[in-house]
Amino acid sequence: HVLGAEVRRLPRPEIGWHPLQMAAEGRRDPVLGQLGPNPEVFQWHGYGFDLPHGATHLAGSADCAHQAFRWGRHAYALQFHLEADTSLIGRWLDTPGYRSQMSTQGDGLEARIRSATPSRLERLRPSAESAFSRFLDALPGGRGRFSAESRTQAWDDFEAAA
Repeated sequence: HVLGAEVRRLPRPEIGWHPLQMAAEGRRDPVLGQLGPNPEVFQWHGYGFDLPHGATHLAGSADCAHQAFRWGRHAYALQFHLEADTSLIGRWLDTPGYRSQMSTQGDGLEARIRSATPSRLERLRPSAESAFSRFLDALPGGRGRFSAESRTQAWDDFEAAA
């Protein structure tokens, strides 16, 4: 919206673990490219958007055409949650307002998310941490790789570097 693109409610929210389809530019992107052509990532959103003028489309999904874009060299927009860890996903699942959103997805979604999360995070974590490091490296005055004990620490590192 800030970049002039239309934002609208999706026909149904994307909640849980879903595959992305990386666009050709996304597969070549210095930050997100190492995620692979169809990474399975955590999603929790009910809105989609048009691609802003001048943005580079990086990824989409079957239900949400634009999941990631880059605007210029250093601004990224992600509709999915690379920062999510077991603790954060658990908090979302336990939040009453979020729980009501899950009801649109049929019975058993919470149990499916809870059972799938450990293995999915194990597969995604190295790529997610690499994406965070590559993002920090690409910033003017980038400070090299970091090793985060949690996504919270990664965010603290990101804010300190910005």
